[in-house]
Amino acid sequence: MIDSFSFATKWDYSWEVFKDDHTGKFTRNDDQPVMPADTVHLFFTANCTTNVQGGYGIRYCFAEKRKDDLLLSFSDGLPAYASVFYSYVKGDSFYFRPGTVYPVFIRGQQMTYVITKQVLTLNKAHYELGDDMMGYVDVEFVETVSVPNKEPQHHTFYLRGYFRTKLKPEEVNDR
Repeated sequence: MIDSFSFATKWDYSWEVFKDDHTGKFTRNDDQPVMPADTVHLFFTANCTTNVQGGYGIRYCFAEKRKDDLLLSFSDGLPAYASVFYSYVKGDSFYFRPGTVYPVFIRGQQMTYVITKQVLTLNKAHYELGDDMMGYVDVEFVETVSVPNKEPQHHTFYLRGYFRTKLKPEEVNDR
């Protein structure tokens, strides 16, 4: 692996929290009061890019152990960019599943994906809870958007970059 993983020393606050550089005062973008948890430093766990929605950086990767399998999820950019990209690692193989999200939804719209390239390089073959997972992901896919009474539109996208994150137990949520 070529990357120095120096991104792991950088951090930001949650997307809804702002710090005034002159006064040091924190505010939120909603009507909720600022709580101590709002000022926690969220260290970057990825240094990836995608060209979805014109392109943006992805600074977060999360790793979960699900029985004998691993799930890596890549996300960043709320509130404007809500897409999440998943890599499911099963033994010595993996598969990729994009979850692109756009600000406009057309009634009857359906999206399908065809993965055209998928490379996942990990720093070791087996992981235990609490281990640091480091690696590189390089995936390309074609998204087809079908809308009733219109020709389907095809878009070619990618996700690529480095990640370094701790393997945690499975979270209970809808994925």
